[in-house]
Amino acid sequence: KALSTTAEEIKKLGGALLLVDCAAEEPRNVTVTGLRTREPVVGRDLPCHIELTLKNESALPLRDLTVEYYVDGAQTPQKTVSLELGPESEVTPDPLRYIFRKSGTHPVEVRVKSDPLQLDNRRQLVVDVREEVRVLLVDGQPSNEDWQSETDFLYPTLALNEYGEPGRGLIRPEVVDEATLASRELEPYDVVVVANVVQLPEDVVHKLERYTSGGGTVVFTMGDFVDKDAYNELLWRGGKGLLPCELLEKKGGTRAEASADESAPEWVIALGESDGHVVDMFRDKELGEWMRSAPIFGFYAVKLTPDEQVEGFAPAWVPLKLIPRGSSDDVGESGSPTTPLLVEKPFGRGRVVAWLSTIDDHWNHIVAAADVFFVALWREMTLDLSQRARPRVNLWVGDRYERTFSAEQYAARVTVEAPGERTEGVPLEKVEGRELFRLTYPVADELNESGLYSLKRSGLAVGEDPEPEHFAVRIDPDEGSLAKYSVEELRDALSLDVREVKPAAAREALVSDAGSAGNREFWREVLVLVLILLVAESVLAAAFGRRRK
Repeated sequence: KALSTTAEEIKKLGGALLLVDCAAEEPRNVTVTGLRTREPVVGRDLPCHIELTLKNESALPLRDLTVEYYVDGAQTPQKTVSLELGPESEVTPDPLRYIFRKSGTHPVEVRVKSDPLQLDNRRQLVVDVREEVRVLLVDGQPSNEDWQSETDFLYPTLALNEYGEPGRGLIRPEVVDEATLASRELEPYDVVVVANVVQLPEDVVHKLERYTSGGGTVVFTMGDFVDKDAYNELLWRGGKGLLPCELLEKKGGTRAEASADESAPEWVIALGESDGHVVDMFRDKELGEWMRSAPIFGFYAVKLTPDEQVEGFAPAWVPLKLIPRGSSDDVGESGSPTTPLLVEKPFGRGRVVAWLSTIDDHWNHIVAAADVFFVALWREMTLDLSQRARPRVNLWVGDRYERTFSAEQYAARVTVEAPGERTEGVPLEKVEGRELFRLTYPVADELNESGLYSLKRSGLAVGEDPEPEHFAVRIDPDEGSLAKYSVEELRDALSLDVREVKPAAAREALVSDAGSAGNREFWREVLVLVLILLVAESVLAAAFGRRRK
């Protein structure tokens, strides 16, 4: 923005931008292009893996690089690694394995000792360590018989611990029937799964909408009990409701029918618009084979958007689709458009997902024939959805930090400590119509400095002051690229007259015969002006210094 503004001022004055190439012929630079945790959600007292990606931006090999990992503001590195990078190569070294013993936000920083350009030799990450991930399963087909309830397969899948064994793990599922949903407080839950429920009363629909608008996640799954007309009327509402798609009709049959009839239709699962989605893990060869081995016998055909796009509502997309058994992955049923299986869309600050088959084995054979796929999909998707509902703690330069607090979390004083130990107060704004308070930082600008930031709250209405919270601001990894801008690229980007000048001819080019003032130099006047400003600054500093004393 600043560069564009300056370019406009130069243009108004009738000036030009002179491009003088002073860069080294063979510059050396290493960029930290990525820093992340391998796990989508990190739990307290559970091992996590912090992964780093380094890129050599130069055409020369780089040796004797030192990488240091710092955790929670420690003065000594948690781990030190020596590396070598080939020309223009990218590498991901062995991750830092670490166990956080307290929940909350934890700052991590990686430093690379390699070259003079320090800005891209450091990268920060804030790890949001969770105590638990709470999931409410609303069972629309409860039963006292084993494996006959709609959620009998999903509950034990989510309840596995991190070693794949029964026991207390990070995900804490809880099952209720649809009648209990009306009286249940939803805010404590990260994800709510509505499984084969006939229909929802209007007050419960509004309750789910408030929960999702505030950052929660709702997952709808289908089955024989679902009343599609009621869903479309109350949940779809022409694209303005919670449901991310309009239910049209059920396709196919049941697993029992397919077992009795070899000619019964069968579909397999394929990746749809999966880039950046958790289902992208099924690009892995072994996991992809498990996905393709999962037969689907019945599902709901849907319509994603109305004829005209609904203004103010984000469109849905299809991470997973269905294709007839024996077809190629890029062909839908009988050459028709993609047949969705998993549909997702944002709703307010939260998300809504629709799984268009059953989560038991009534319409498919996923649980028995592809248990690895079922476990991986539902556990990883649940963790991913729960984390996306949390406040963003890893931001980019140009973003703003935002989060909300409940009335019980309200603090009389909120301060943010920025890099360089700069501290400033930040007001909390009341959210209209709700008992919530919103914090936005910076209040009227954007984050323009990379590094670690700390948020402190004091004077809470209830309880003691909490531990400081952290968030990180990172630069674009492309900032480390050594590729030079050409005159044409700068001219197009700035809409300005740009001229390339050789270093030896730079002085001659800076005289004013290129402008309208004639063959006259201004460097003497500029030098005198700078000296006057320096003297004035010294005088004022001395005067104000004496006054403070």
